[in-house]
Amino acid sequence: MGSIAFQLMVITIISKFTGLFREVFFGAVFGTSIIKDIYVITNSLTAILFSYLFVSTQTTFIPMYNNVLSKKDRKAADHFTANLTNTLVLLAGLVILLTWIFADPLARIIAPGFSPENIAKTADFLRIVVVGILFSAINAAPISYLNIYDNFATPATTGILMNIILVAFAFVAAKQESMVLLAVGAVAAKGLQYIFFPRAMRKTGYRHAWVLNPKDPFIREALLIALPAIFSILVNDLSVIIDKSIASAIVSEGGVSAMDYAAKLIDFVQGIVVVSIVTASYPRMSRLGQNRSMRPRFKRLTQRAVSSGALLVIPSVVGLMLFATPITRIFFERGAFTPESTAMVSTILFWYAPSLLFILFSQVYTRAFYSLKDTRTPLIAGAIQVGVDIVLNFVLSYFFGLSGLAASTTIGAIAGSLLLMTLLRKKIGPLGLSRMGKSLAKILLATLVMGLASWSVYYFLPLASDNLRFFLALLVAILTYLVVVIALRIPEAQHLALRAIERLEARFPEK
Repeated sequence: MGSIAFQLMVITIISKFTGLFREVFFGAVFGTSIIKDIYVITNSLTAILFSYLFVSTQTTFIPMYNNVLSKKDRKAADHFTANLTNTLVLLAGLVILLTWIFADPLARIIAPGFSPENIAKTADFLRIVVVGILFSAINAAPISYLNIYDNFATPATTGILMNIILVAFAFVAAKQESMVLLAVGAVAAKGLQYIFFPRAMRKTGYRHAWVLNPKDPFIREALLIALPAIFSILVNDLSVIIDKSIASAIVSEGGVSAMDYAAKLIDFVQGIVVVSIVTASYPRMSRLGQNRSMRPRFKRLTQRAVSSGALLVIPSVVGLMLFATPITRIFFERGAFTPESTAMVSTILFWYAPSLLFILFSQVYTRAFYSLKDTRTPLIAGAIQVGVDIVLNFVLSYFFGLSGLAASTTIGAIAGSLLLMTLLRKKIGPLGLSRMGKSLAKILLATLVMGLASWSVYYFLPLASDNLRFFLALLVAILTYLVVVIALRIPEAQHLALRAIERLEARFPEK
């Protein structure tokens, strides 16, 4: 797991940096304007219209494919893959058609704070960007299929292509002042990010079959397995769209964008660490989870995934909270992104940051349940989490505005992750929490030392340049954390270092 996670992390870092550059560029040309608001809120809606099928396919496909493979053979498993893909494409076409018809009322529902003119623009934008879900339907199963056959690189690089293409279209759209061109660019980026998938699939030996049989027993079984995940994702996406809708009402122009910029910084860290750990762990978790005799190894793998992720997530959380303002200013404050925008985004970022750790817990424990063929429990936990989030959205946003929305997301994440951990322990027994707790305590100690050292450098070093002080503080934070982690001999750090060394030795053997 360690070497694969390291490879994925490198690719994902590149992908996330291109994504961050995309957001920096968007900030410079669009700022927290209505154009960015419309872009964000329509993409959020297209996510809720189809991501429940896209994400649930990715999370349930691997155990289902392995199930078909064990019961029959690879030919039958590949036939299942083709049938599932074709069924998803049919459903995507239906969703696109319905969205074209009902775009206007949908726009009024998701953006209640927009003016009538901006609601009309939102509906027109939505009719274009919704076409992008067709490409999600085509490639939902292949993403997990490639992971099964140890190709993690091709799926991981999709974000790089998407970001480059989207920036190019956004540049031209800004010059031409054309929202239509921006919407077309979003669809083009969505499709072209998968340009290398056909070749990668052929290299595994897969050949697509033009079969469409939604009544196939394996499709029905996959649907039954995925149903709880589908509802869980729908509930989560509903929470996101409610966040955006309330934000549009609190700040009619710029509120949605501010929430999105802060969320993108959180996604940057999440994508580098959390996604890499979960993606690398899940195929093995799935194999171990289906064999009761492998339960001890399954528990150890789950515990290691959490601890390894926490090694990087916890210092990231503290860093984002301590330096929310300089981070926001350095990344975004230029062009159309004003100091007022920085103040709004940095405050939201501060309250979003703690959610990262609990997102890590939730992602790992959810995959653990999926590996055990239990999608019902994550659904219940997710529904409770979203329920907490939605209730607190209305309460906290009333008193604290956009910061209240961010805080409610974090509190919901805490509630959901703790519930998942409790239910998993009840299902399979002790999770090695005492051992994990010792590692987390050492990580927290190292993070505390790191935070104090970097904070002192930033706020007390007599330099006029805020940016220079921040980068010096960042350097001190990294060095301090590494020294303390090594001194404390944290097992997860030793494991990752050993795996990285083994990988380098395998790649560059001594002659």
